[in-house]
Amino acid sequence: MSNFVIILSAAFFMLAIATLIRLRVKLDLYPNVKTLFAGLGRTGIRIDITGKTRAFVFAGRTIKTFSTDDIAKKSVEKTAKISKKVKPKRQRPLKKILAVVPTTLKALSNYTYSILKSAAIEEFDGEINAGFGPPHITGAAFGFYQATLAGIPGIAGRFKYIPDWNGLSFQGQLRLSVSIPLYRLLFKTMLMLWQLPLRELLKLAIGTKKAQS
Repeated sequence: MSNFVIILSAAFFMLAIATLIRLRVKLDLYPNVKTLFAGLGRTGIRIDITGKTRAFVFAGRTIKTFSTDDIAKKSVEKTAKISKKVKPKRQRPLKKILAVVPTTLKALSNYTYSILKSAAIEEFDGEINAGFGPPHITGAAFGFYQATLAGIPGIAGRFKYIPDWNGLSFQGQLRLSVSIPLYRLLFKTMLMLWQLPLRELLKLAIGTKKAQS
């Protein structure tokens, strides 16, 4: 009995430690470096946007690097094999789809808002000089930038956007790191799943067989 208690206590302890880990997304945009990292703590996948490679990183160290082209090729081959299998045609009535839209959108919007509210900005430094073609679009982007500064005063002075009114352009550098505690992500996800009409969504995903004419 004592061994069972020790094992159970150890399992709960490991689970508690795991939930304290933060889910992290980090973006680096520099002239010579353009990478996107996503993972738990310092362990995850780092994507080299310009070099077309992906790397598995463990505790901050690169363990193995993959070619994005090889991954895409394997994905195409797998899709081709699946497409060869003939599946019976199924239908999903529009009336049933529209019936679940309000509840689904509400649950997803609440989930997105709660995740953004729980996320912490660890790093946000950079300066971007960019134009989006037509002046009114560049103006809208600059307005969004000003609104973001007003909503998140903490990034003022750390990130600067200089609009280019002469045309389409982009240059600058940016480092952004956002994280959220894993336990919060798990809790928010479970709450969203509770709010979603899962039974109806599952029925729509499976569909019903079309009557043979």
